[in-house]
Amino acid sequence: MSKLRDQLMIYFNQSELRNLCFDLGINHEEIAGETLGDSARELVAYCRRHGMVDKLVVRCRELRPHVAWE
Repeated sequence: MSKLRDQLMIYFNQSELRNLCFDLGINHEEIAGETLGDSARELVAYCRRHGMVDKLVVRCRELRPHVAWE
């Protein structure tokens, strides 16, 4: 999961992570962090807790098809 967090930090900015949350039906305030790294970590953790990691990866592949998402 840390690789996925790292990829989110590399390929998305804070605003794009908020949009990604919206796309997944997640209230971005539930995963808000002070830094991009905090937000990426909390998004991955939220998706793990709610069984949404596959949905997250699918959406990331749609948005950034050039990345080998894990």
